Amino acid sequence: MRRTHAPTRASQIAALCLALCGMAATLHAHAEAPMHTDDAGTLGQGSMKIEGVISRDDKTRGAELIFGAGVAPHLEAEVALAHGRDRSMSPSSRLNAVGWGLKWVPLQNDAGWSAGARLDVGNTRVRDNATPDRFTEREFAVTALASYRLASAQVLHLNAGHKTVKVQGVRQRAATWAAG
Repeated sequence: MRRTHAPTRASQIAALCLALCGMAATLHAHAEAPMHTDDAGTLGQGSMKIEGVISRDDKTRGAELIFGAGVAPHLEAEVALAHGRDRSMSPSSRLNAVGWGLKWVPLQNDAGWSAGARLDVGNTRVRDNATPDRFTEREFAVTALASYRLASAQVLHLNAGHKTVKVQGVRQRAATWAAG
């Protein structure tokens, strides 16, 4: 027995077109999301930047503000301020952080390879409201940066480095890497 399909109404077609246009718009809006992979490039001397990030990870919410400046040819300095609140327990824990970074990229090209290094130092103060615990987490990171720029304006970023974190007298070390 053959089934006949019900005719599609104009309102169904309009709703489908509206939904597809909305999805296409959100894809474009998310194309420039912040990356955790750093590029091998610096701001020009005297140039400045401001970057902001609002984050949510399960019950942890936070915000970060980064100020950067080109202080010399091929040298960029950054200051980062961050605040977070972990609501997984009641009362919540607070995290306040400040960080400093220097990025030096002596080899910068418009096409082909660019290479440099990055040094980051940061302090995060943790205040656990459920207990009287208050402590500072210290972080030190060194990262090698590489970027390959194609003539079509597409870029591949590669990072490899080492990070040391010290929390309440315990030191943890880890190798880091990223591609973007």
